[in-house]
Amino acid sequence: MLDVNIRLNKGENFSSALAKYPKVFDDFFLSMVKIGEESGTLEGIFELLSKHMDRDHELKSKIMGAMIYPIIVLCTMGVIGVLISMFVLPKFTSFLLGMGIELPIYTKILIWISDFSQQYWYVVAAIPFAAAYTFFLAMKTKTGRLVRDTILMKMPLLAPFVKKTNAAIIVRSLASLNASGISLVRSLEITSATVGNIYYKRVLTQAIEKIKKGDKLSATLRPSAAIFPFGAVDMMEVVKKPAKLPKS
Repeated sequence: MLDVNIRLNKGENFSSALAKYPKVFDDFFLSMVKIGEESGTLEGIFELLSKHMDRDHELKSKIMGAMIYPIIVLCTMGVIGVLISMFVLPKFTSFLLGMGIELPIYTKILIWISDFSQQYWYVVAAIPFAAAYTFFLAMKTKTGRLVRDTILMKMPLLAPFVKKTNAAIIVRSLASLNASGISLVRSLEITSATVGNIYYKRVLTQAIEKIKKGDKLSATLRPSAAIFPFGAVDMMEVVKKPAKLPKS
């Protein structure tokens, strides 16, 4: 913040000074501050940002809390699987092979996994790290993000959670931007940059082009209602009437 203070003393705008730190202040925050400077309602903008950030933090905390249990279960299953393949299956392998009968294909696969785990244990130990690194690299590509989002949108247990989370982010962002007096098109542009899911980015981008031609927000989103929870599209119609900012 010392650098921001120096820039302000040199006559630079507050939003421009904050823009030098994109990893700290995102497009949503900077756009809100800029509109506050231009309209002279910076105090009201900070009040809205405070409420928005509190709700955003609460939402992220709920998401993390909901993901902890599945992650623990998956990790536990993985550890148990490795232990079984390395210490339990070998004791049954000699017994099964000594029976002199044709083993089912699934049993042969388990025996192969057990033998591989014992001979190349260092490879098995490196697999989780290699998978995590590969996933990290894949998320930097558009194809990787598309595959991730497609899987999340199709999984029976995760899909409803993903839809509710993204819809909540969109509705809250549009509500805050609408209250600050930002135009609907600009609000959608900022919100699309905030949303991480590629499907919702695509829907918002298409909505921007249709709204520029005179369509209503709810009408532009209606064809994509399947990726939104019930009633979410109707809630977004609230941005038609801009709210008033608290007076500074």
